[in-house]
Amino acid sequence: MKFTPKNSLPFLGLLLMAGIFIILGSFSFQSTKRIWYFESMSLNQWKASYFYFDGNMDRTLHFKAAPNRLRIKIQTDKGSISMEVKDKKKNIIFERSDIQSSELDIPISGDISIHLYAARHKGSFDFEAE
Repeated sequence: MKFTPKNSLPFLGLLLMAGIFIILGSFSFQSTKRIWYFESMSLNQWKASYFYFDGNMDRTLHFKAAPNRLRIKIQTDKGSISMEVKDKKKNIIFERSDIQSSELDIPISGDISIHLYAARHKGSFDFEAE
């Protein structure tokens, strides 16, 4: 087959669609879907904002010095989000379902694991140990 610009249009179209899916973050082989997901993480903080989050995410925060509390900020524009916070021994120290926009403080004494469960959620979260 002779190469002509007309023959390459379907291939270029597929490449363009693949690029859009990758940029938007919706092309995933996981059960968790995230679109326009922007995350920032440091030793004592995990935060993200996004247009769409559906599924589960887990993060463990390790601290050099034991913090006294975890400040949680959740913004819900659409959908629902639930969370569970566990201590080092896997004991649940806090859990809440269908969180609306709110700020919470919970006492902690060391490393923690955060488990998020979202259903078509649009918004943001911010977990910061102090």
